[in-house]
Amino acid sequence: MLYEVLGDVWVVSRNPYLQDDLLENPKRRAALVASLRHRLAEIDKRRLQYREEERSGGADADGGRADAATSACAS
Repeated sequence: MLYEVLGDVWVVSRNPYLQDDLLENPKRRAALVASLRHRLAEIDKRRLQYREEERSGGADADGGRADAATSACAS
């Protein structure tokens, strides 16, 4: 998701036609900004979940995902 956000920012910064379009159309600009903020909020939510798992799990910080992956590979 972070690459999507960075890609969108890069495309807008490199395309003057798109910049002009976003300046002329506030609804499109608002939609783009809302989309970027939503993606960043999702990234932040995942980051906080990972941090909580890390704190509560100690040595088992992956929440059991490593065991599930290992057993799936063994089958």
